[in-house]
Amino acid sequence: MYHAVAINRAASRSWSGETVIQTGAAAPASAGPQPSGLRLVRRLWPLVAATAMAPLPGTALGLFMVPIAAELASSVATVGGLRSLGGLAALATALLAAPLIDRLPRAWSVAGSLALLGAAVSLAAFGHLAALLLFYLLLGGASAVLWPAVQAASSDHAPGPSGARAAALVLSGSAAGTALAGPLLALPASAWGWRGAVLAVAVVAFGLSLVALRTLSHRPPDGVARHSYLATFPQVLAAPRAAVLLLASTCYASTFFGWITYLAASLTERFGLETPAIAALWAVNGAMFCAGSLLAGRRGAPEAADPSVAARPDVAGGRLLLAGLLLAALAGPACYLASSPAVALLLAPLYSLGDGMTVAGIVRLLLARYPDLRGAVLGLNGAANHFGIFFGTGVGGLALGLAAYTGLAGFLGGLSLLALATMLWALRPAGRGGGSAD
Repeated sequence: MYHAVAINRAASRSWSGETVIQTGAAAPASAGPQPSGLRLVRRLWPLVAATAMAPLPGTALGLFMVPIAAELASSVATVGGLRSLGGLAALATALLAAPLIDRLPRAWSVAGSLALLGAAVSLAAFGHLAALLLFYLLLGGASAVLWPAVQAASSDHAPGPSGARAAALVLSGSAAGTALAGPLLALPASAWGWRGAVLAVAVVAFGLSLVALRTLSHRPPDGVARHSYLATFPQVLAAPRAAVLLLASTCYASTFFGWITYLAASLTERFGLETPAIAALWAVNGAMFCAGSLLAGRRGAPEAADPSVAARPDVAGGRLLLAGLLLAALAGPACYLASSPAVALLLAPLYSLGDGMTVAGIVRLLLARYPDLRGAVLGLNGAANHFGIFFGTGVGGLALGLAAYTGLAGFLGGLSLLALATMLWALRPAGRGGGSAD
């Protein structure tokens, strides 16, 4: 998860009948009229398609966790906890790859990670515990490269104020993938079981890998700072309040993955909901995430690249970010405490709305504050988020095993409050009780 003062002008040129997206020279934020939403979609569609693909493997395994666990003669907590190992793989990959995001052509990083996603999902179809473990490890490694590469690429060709809209549009692709995942996966699952559904995801991943290879730029991006590999980390951490913002992102990611990993299993075990009903809920959740993301992108246009301005919580972007965090903090744990399916089905979309506002707000803030370090800072934000996968699913599974869904709700509630407090710290105006920047 990853925002918005982009300083690059993008150009689309036709090559061998395909649209090749490439970056150009830096342009001032106010250069030229801002592109319409339709023009942004035409320009960014390979990136939107990639983000739509990204959540499908995890969504598929989440939707079918109960039958998978039954087939493996295991528990939901054990199978869900395996995802924490994928978070560790993603964390390691993100830390190693962060300095390379802006050094490699976008076509290589996006297409390669999509192909690795396809290979990972193919392994999951074997239906053995070892294959499932390997799936999560490869999924984590591929996601650690895909997300920051796609988010950085969205700001490569979004001039000035449209940067927030471009990043929100690309993020909305993940919402579309989540929304369509349930209904689309239910079709092959009804005919061939959960294996048919995950193999369908693999086919889509391999196909989009070829699309990305043909349409994205094969040149390293322009308009970014060039540091040595090891110097990139201190450069990012020395940036104003970058460490605090990454910590807040880590806390929030932990709550999200702890919430989403066990949601389908909770609705099945507590209320007897079956796959079609859960698939419909996933579609509604995706639509609400999309609405929250687009709202944050449109209303949270970048204030300035000056951290003293971007850090003010009284601007629209900061208010929406905090509102999204608060909504998620209230609705997330309540889903697992609800005594009726109607209440749980109402709270889940509210959580997704807050999730969209939060994720888009974090990305916007990262790119607004650190545009010349966008690849590296998004890579480290990816590492923070993938640590959240490890911590949220691992400790969430432990809480579930010890105290059932009430224990999971307590864990999510405490972590949500920590995320909210840390984000308030990151958004605190410069000079108030803490000096200038950090």
